[in-house]
Amino acid sequence: HLGPDSVETICAQGELYLADIVLHIPISTGEFDLMVNRLEAIKSKRGDSWTVDDDLALLRMRKIAVYLFFQLVDQQVRGEPFLKAAEAQAMQLLGPDHPTTIRLQRSHGIALIRSGDHVGAIPLLEPVRGQLAKKLGEDHPNVLSLDSILASALAYDGQFERSLALSA
Repeated sequence: HLGPDSVETICAQGELYLADIVLHIPISTGEFDLMVNRLEAIKSKRGDSWTVDDDLALLRMRKIAVYLFFQLVDQQVRGEPFLKAAEAQAMQLLGPDHPTTIRLQRSHGIALIRSGDHVGAIPLLEPVRGQLAKKLGEDHPNVLSLDSILASALAYDGQFERSLALSA
């Protein structure tokens, strides 16, 4: 029986919110906060009956929350806890080499840069750059794009030689 507090119902609402976001239909960020909080509360109540599929659904909702809050420039601070939680959950569920984990780590580094913390982004982005280069190759567009972002952060930190090496 699916009710208003079932994982499936809440996730379906989240997917509808994602469609609204993509279509540029305004939504209440407060409602989305409540959805993720409801999932967290259900997880706490369920204990051992919480499944891996439920965890993956929660990760999906956190990723949608990250997307939502970072699309709204003035809401980036509110999005950071979702990003950190999604990153930690992806690391635990999927492992450090999974594309979702790598994308979330890259997003976290970029979010730090957007918020003005170039120096804090460097230790997040350097390992991600290494993982991407290993998986995709040095000439892949995703690696080259991250090189540019990382080079900018390094230059901002005064590490000009390292910045130039990435830009070459």
